[in-house]
Amino acid sequence: MARPPRVIKVLVVGNSTVDKGLLLSKFENSERRDYSFVSTIGLSCCLTIIPLVLSIPFRVRDVNVDGQTVRLQLWDAGWTEAWAAVDASSHDARAASALLLVYDVTREDTYESVRMWLQRVKSAGRCTDRVVMMVLGDNCHFQRDDRQVTWERGKELGREGRVAFLEVSSVTAANLETALKSVARAVLAKESAAAHQSSSNDRSTCSLQ
Repeated sequence: MARPPRVIKVLVVGNSTVDKGLLLSKFENSERRDYSFVSTIGLSCCLTIIPLVLSIPFRVRDVNVDGQTVRLQLWDAGWTEAWAAVDASSHDARAASALLLVYDVTREDTYESVRMWLQRVKSAGRCTDRVVMMVLGDNCHFQRDDRQVTWERGKELGREGRVAFLEVSSVTAANLETALKSVARAVLAKESAAAHQSSSNDRSTCSLQ
């Protein structure tokens, strides 16, 4: 009997002006260019003949990491949700294993939002040992003249925040598979290291009894 996939919750975070819906669509199925995405959970209705519509809370994508199937739940999130996820314990419903912090290379303000949020996390002394974070610069298919944020500045932001950085495209799907596999691999590695540390502590405790 096949082992069920490891499920990992990932928050895709950024300004409302970043087209996270299209990015999430590409994450889920690189053959589709665009379809609607509802970022909230719940029911919406209208007082006409339109039937009730169930909102879609997240996208799902399976990736293979070193022979292991990992199922990523990709949630559209804002900065408040990201902050709660960093603060939450692993057993908290708000918790996530990874954050993809997204800016648009053609919009300086979206880059600044990521930069300021990372600075806020650092200055507040929040422990991010449990959470994997990666900065993504979307719309990398744009030429240099159309950009407001260069690749070099994105790389520097990742270095300053001590997180991985990658440029991607929600139009051409460039580097999306790499981003998903990198995040999944990092989460598995972090969990493995934590389990090893816990096991070592248990053995040490037993030896003292």
